[in-house]
Amino acid sequence: MNITYAEQQTGGFSIDVGDEDVSIAWIESSGVETFRVIVQNNGGISEIIIALMTYSGTAGWFIWTEDWAQTTGSNATSEPTIQDMGDYVVLTCFGKYAVHPLAMITNITISKTGIIFISTTLKSEETTAVETIAWGLWGFPENTWRGSKAYASVEGHPTQEVTLPSEHTEGTYALFSTNDVLWMDFSKPLEGITVISLASPFYERGEIVDERDYGPTFSCRFILAGVGAMPKGEMRTAKVALYMHGPGGYEGALEMINLLVDLGKADSGARKGLESYKDSGAKDLASQALTKAKSAYDKILMGEMSGAQNDLNQALSLLRQAEEAVRTAALIRDLTYASVPIIAVVALLIFLKMRRRR
Repeated sequence: MNITYAEQQTGGFSIDVGDEDVSIAWIESSGVETFRVIVQNNGGISEIIIALMTYSGTAGWFIWTEDWAQTTGSNATSEPTIQDMGDYVVLTCFGKYAVHPLAMITNITISKTGIIFISTTLKSEETTAVETIAWGLWGFPENTWRGSKAYASVEGHPTQEVTLPSEHTEGTYALFSTNDVLWMDFSKPLEGITVISLASPFYERGEIVDERDYGPTFSCRFILAGVGAMPKGEMRTAKVALYMHGPGGYEGALEMINLLVDLGKADSGARKGLESYKDSGAKDLASQALTKAKSAYDKILMGEMSGAQNDLNQALSLLRQAEEAVRTAALIRDLTYASVPIIAVVALLIFLKMRRRR
C-alpha cells in the first residue's frame, strides 16, 4: 500500500512511497499535475509522465552480455533515501545487477522547474566483463512517437533532425549515432523532454534507436567508453540532465538547454583541473570555479535562472584564468630551463677569462 508523504491542496510535490518504487509528481497550485517520475528502489526510472501522457518508460543503466536494464536486471540493496526540499526532491538509491557484480549508487534530483539531475555510478565488486555500457531512456512508446521527429545536437555542428519511422522495417536499428553528442530531444507540440550530457569530454557517442525488433518503442542513449573487462573496484559514472519543457520544441527550450550543457562543461572542467593542475594558483582558481558551478546547480533547482547564469559565467571566467595560469607557469618553467645552459656558459667564460688574467 502506498504512503503519501504530502497531500496536495495548494500545489507542490506529491511523493508516494510504494513497496518497490517512489512516485514523485509536481502539482500546480490549480491542482493540475505537470509531470510525474516513477523511480524504482534500485535507482532505475520506470516511467516519465508529462501532462498525463507517458513520455518514456525505462530509463537508467543498460549493459550488454547477459544482463540488461537497471530496472529489470538489478535489485535494490537497501531502501532509497528521500529528501523533500520544497523546490526539489532528492533521491539516493542503491542497487546491484543480478548477474554481474556491478553495484550502483544513483542520485536523482527532481526540480519543480522540470529539470532532473542524475548522477549514477557503477562499481565492479569483482572483476567482470561487459560488452557495452550505456545510460539512456528506453521506452518512447511507438504509438505516441512513430512518424514524429527527434532532434540531436553535436558539438560543432548544426542541430540534426531524426525521423522516427511510422512503419518498422525489420533489422532497422540506429537512426542516429555519432560522437560528441550534447543533447537529444523528443517533443510534442505542447511539451517535450531533452536528454542532456553533463559529461565533458563527451560520452563515446549518443544514439537514437528504433527498438521495434525487440519491443514497441524508440530509445535514446549515451554510450560510455572503456567497456570490456572491469577490474575489481573500477567505476563508470553517468551524469545527465532531463529537461521536461513546455511548448515550442527544443527551440523554445534552447536557452535552458544551453545553460545546462555549459554548466556540465564547467563542472567537469573544474573537477579535472583540481585533479591535474600542478600550479597552486590554477588549482585554487579551479576550486573557486567548482564552487560557482555548484551554486549555479542550486539556483537552477530553485528556479533562479538569472542567478544561475551569472554563477556559470563566473565559473567559466575562473576556468579561463586557471588555464592562463597554467600556461604562464609553463612558460616561466620553460624559460627557466632554457636559461640554465646560458648561465652555465656565461659562468664558464667568466671563469676562463679570470684564469687568463692570472
